[in-house]
Amino acid sequence: MTTRMAKRWLFLFLVTAAACDGAVEPRGTDAAADDAGPRPIDARPPDAPTPSSCDDWTSEDLGPVELAGSWTCDPSTGVHTVEASGRDIWGTEDELRFVYQTLRGDGSITARVARFDAMDPWAKAGLMMRESLDADAAHAHVLVSHDAANPIKLDRRESAGETTTGTAGPITAAPYWLRLVRSGDTFRGYASADGETWTAIGAYTVVMPEEILVGLSLTANDPPSLVEAAFESVTLERGVAPECAEDADCGAGEVCDSNVCAPAPEGCGAGPACMAGERCEAGACVPDGAFTGHEALLNDIVGYGRGVTGGAGGRLIEVTNTNASGAGSLRAALAETGPTWIYFSPGLTGTIDLSGLAYVYDDTTIDGRGANIGIGGHTLNLFTGRGTEPSNNIVVHNVRFTGGAPDRRTLLRVRFGRGFWLDHISFEAQAGDGKPLGFGDAVTDITVSWCDFSRSRASLIWIIGSDNESPGDAAMRITSHHNLFEGTSERHPRARYATIHWLNNAVIDWGGYGSSITQDGYFFAENSVYEAGRRTDNAIVTRIGSFPASGDPLEGNLRTEGNWWANGTVPPTERNPSSVTDPPYPYTAEPADAALIARLRAESGWQDVPSPFE
Repeated sequence: MTTRMAKRWLFLFLVTAAACDGAVEPRGTDAAADDAGPRPIDARPPDAPTPSSCDDWTSEDLGPVELAGSWTCDPSTGVHTVEASGRDIWGTEDELRFVYQTLRGDGSITARVARFDAMDPWAKAGLMMRESLDADAAHAHVLVSHDAANPIKLDRRESAGETTTGTAGPITAAPYWLRLVRSGDTFRGYASADGETWTAIGAYTVVMPEEILVGLSLTANDPPSLVEAAFESVTLERGVAPECAEDADCGAGEVCDSNVCAPAPEGCGAGPACMAGERCEAGACVPDGAFTGHEALLNDIVGYGRGVTGGAGGRLIEVTNTNASGAGSLRAALAETGPTWIYFSPGLTGTIDLSGLAYVYDDTTIDGRGANIGIGGHTLNLFTGRGTEPSNNIVVHNVRFTGGAPDRRTLLRVRFGRGFWLDHISFEAQAGDGKPLGFGDAVTDITVSWCDFSRSRASLIWIIGSDNESPGDAAMRITSHHNLFEGTSERHPRARYATIHWLNNAVIDWGGYGSSITQDGYFFAENSVYEAGRRTDNAIVTRIGSFPASGDPLEGNLRTEGNWWANGTVPPTERNPSSVTDPPYPYTAEPADAALIARLRAESGWQDVPSPFE
């Protein structure tokens, strides 16, 4: 959640408006010594700002570029034309052309990348806020790459010399609008096809001085060559940043109205629009039942993963055998592009030995209804495997993960992207296997529902968060409902940084501890069951042993309501419960009782149900 700077957004426009005669000539200085799709929002300022002139801009090459770049600005059109070489804006050091001004305090920059001429698919044109001209400087960077198959991204380097990480937005190429907003130490990236309706990509905390550099960035990602991009309608706005851009930026009972947090209206009819797959009924967003036939299961998504469509509307691809590869195999189906709904021949039974890493791409559903399919032998990755390039909008339904991944690798791993629904999965990791499930690298908008982890005998069960030093994972929003963990060890889940709604789950007879939330994450345990067995304490913890220290800001934030602490379980101590807000979606919470346990034992995990494809 953002820190509020004001209760009304006052833009103090100090946009330059002089002629282009004072533009600084390119100097060629060498300054050195890669999360449903995102939800559209209306993030326009109250009055359309005037694009800035060609005055007061400086252009330099940053890092040890092989070829000097250049910059020109046409005073009659305000179009900035930038030429650059450079290895990349990524890793621990950057090589790029940077056209910039200074910015003191809050503000934003907006521009349309109107033209982008390059060869490498990961050549990048964007908007940047940067601590200094050093090649390894901290920065925030919203960018579009040259290839339409790549996503717009919000990247950041949190401090000098650290590795750059990022979050993916819409998958598209130039021409496209970009916006980067600074509010204190919070940097937000936005993208728009028309400059009117904006999509929020994400937000990062990057601590920088009050005075920073802001401007246009370009890199070839191909050192021997030069690329060129044209930026138009470049607008630099200095002043108080908007209080919010989307409802998630506001507190409980509030919505973002004209960039200001305001009391939520009564019902969705007067407030924000419902998401894909929902309609407003009696003042509440409910599934609209728009999906029919084999796609009807999408109407059942509840939580942060709502709006995920997977391969809906795409091609149907049948898996006809359990071979590791070749015609009719799962691996062959996963290699197909475009929206795809993958299903298995009705009655097909067996285990698919992946025999190597496998990757799932955008807009894919893996549907195991009508078959009994285990997936094992290696990790199934819900991302592309090409660096930090994400996959988005994926459904995995009614299959089993049987273990056997080498070197204690995770069985099902989700990183980088946005929009996932994991439903009715049985995790059957064996002793010596890695964890069944892992989330990291700011992946977000996920629902995990009706999964059974009870057959897993791995020492670790579910990890949320890359590590203890990845604050970008604060972007993760996860709903876990109606999942069963019985007789397992610990880490159900082990969560860092994330916001988690833990609804109607059952954790029974845990080992080391039941659930944990640390690194200032937010955990709302609601109407769930914790039934003691081997131990009665540590049902939910906000520290792991002595880390972090008691009272440290990196302890987790815990709120509990309606849970059943069964068989002598010691209820956990809440921590900062008022900071853990209500989930921003409709749902129904079942009572936490013996009937819930019985239902989860019978209905979670893989189910023997008919195929919709017979």
